[in-house]
Amino acid sequence: MTLPSDKNLYVDFDGTLIDPSKRLYRLFSELNPTSRKISFSEYWDLKNTGLTQESLLTDILRLNPRQVTNFKAGWLSEIENPELLALDCPLPGAENFLSKLSTYSDLHLVTARQSSIGVEKQLADLGWSRFFKNVIVTLAKSSKEEAIKSRTVPRAADIIVGDTCEDICTGKALDILTVAVETGHTLKSAFEACSPDAIIPSVSMFDASLWEQLLLRKHLTN
Repeated sequence: MTLPSDKNLYVDFDGTLIDPSKRLYRLFSELNPTSRKISFSEYWDLKNTGLTQESLLTDILRLNPRQVTNFKAGWLSEIENPELLALDCPLPGAENFLSKLSTYSDLHLVTARQSSIGVEKQLADLGWSRFFKNVIVTLAKSSKEEAIKSRTVPRAADIIVGDTCEDICTGKALDILTVAVETGHTLKSAFEACSPDAIIPSVSMFDASLWEQLLLRKHLTN
């Protein structure tokens, strides 16, 4: 099935295009008030089992409610600190994906970051600003669905690519195609529960032929 000429591709940032794992671990370690130290590999091994941050704080570190509250406040305050953002790095194949897809679709970055400043700087430093028609940041004031609707007009042939079930649910709410990537830390079983149109290892595996296949499948099942 031929792709329409006028189409949008919405793509998540953290865990989809860039790897924030060093940033997240660094802040976790800095905010950990206990003598129970957790290494980088142990932290991500635990997270990759599906363990939530809340469970990590209460079940592993044994923090009391006040300590948990202080940890969360520190996390929200510092997670987009420029020094920590500098630890992020592009995921393999991300730039090639953006370069290819920007030639035949309108690319829109969609992120749940609290501020657009760090996002814009990272994109500029990576040389990626040129690929995007819009940089959509929720600013902790809206859902991704609401933010997308405020800046664009989603259409049935459009697609969203992301590493969380939130991204997939956003696409379903917008009635567009959904593709999950496994470069974040969402379990495959969790993705299967939210039923994306496709699950791929990384954005490097996404191309026009996959988009066409998903659009054809959607057309045949409607």
